[in-house]
Amino acid sequence: MPFVNNSPITPYPQPFPTVSGVTESLSVYLNTPARVQKAIMDFTVERFVMPHIFNRGPAATGGAVVYDQVTETFFFLDRDVQPIMPGSQFPVLAGGEQLPSVAAVRKLGGEVMLTYEAVRRDNRALVARQMRRLANTTVRYVDASAVAALNAAPIYTSTAAETWTTSGADPLYDIATAAELVYGPDLGYVPDTILLNPADHAVAVKNTTLRSSLPRENFNINASHMGPDYQPTGGRNDVPNPIFGGFINQLEGLVIYLTNRVPQGTMYVLAAGMVGSYSDEVPEYYKVIDEPREEAYYLHGARIMVPYVTDPLACVKVTGIG
Repeated sequence: MPFVNNSPITPYPQPFPTVSGVTESLSVYLNTPARVQKAIMDFTVERFVMPHIFNRGPAATGGAVVYDQVTETFFFLDRDVQPIMPGSQFPVLAGGEQLPSVAAVRKLGGEVMLTYEAVRRDNRALVARQMRRLANTTVRYVDASAVAALNAAPIYTSTAAETWTTSGADPLYDIATAAELVYGPDLGYVPDTILLNPADHAVAVKNTTLRSSLPRENFNINASHMGPDYQPTGGRNDVPNPIFGGFINQLEGLVIYLTNRVPQGTMYVLAAGMVGSYSDEVPEYYKVIDEPREEAYYLHGARIMVPYVTDPLACVKVTGIG
């Protein structure tokens, strides 16, 4: 007899559970902490800007990570390699030593409260809102730590030729100038990312000099090769037309990421993943704590991590754009 699978299809993502004959289905959900953690992390996984700056580094075992911060003098030896006669000794080219740096982790966390009354009344909207607020606050602080690490490092700095609100200002000029600071010293860095405040991005979209430089007919430079059903993905091959695409997603080959953690009037141009790393002592976690004496649940979450800059010359901070 052939096998027949009569089991129901499990939806994804899974809805809040409902137990036959029990109205407090929300309490059942809160008693499955693994699902609560997954739900909150689903809010955060695509929102962190930090992974677009830093590469994931080794675990911060013992609460700290030891790293080297490379400056320009350490990319080349003090003397060039030299012609060597057969049987002759190789010359010592001298390179110097650099003391390592230490970055200690910080425990970033918080919690939100849900009363027994809210749970008993199955107030799912309140739970979802509190979970999202906890996720948003975690993302905000972690990304602020990443930008603070950039500011504390000896990265390149540049000043815009004009504020982008000025008539005739050319944002492409400022981006190209910053990119050249990374390319120019020939240290092997390739800038590919722009970090920008949403308000400054809006100013760039309104800039007529910039808009006139963008393609008008096609959103995607390869659209003519992809057929009539092609849908642009927002990737590196997509040429940004804000009228068709609704968003300038890259300029001069550099992908743009928007974040309010970058102050308005400032822009970062960098080689993503080359600037530095971030290390977690333990993975990001969320859990539910039941406090019967208070008749409340607490959604509790933390991240124990540290971002650190190993290659400061892979990043340029541009000020004065707004």
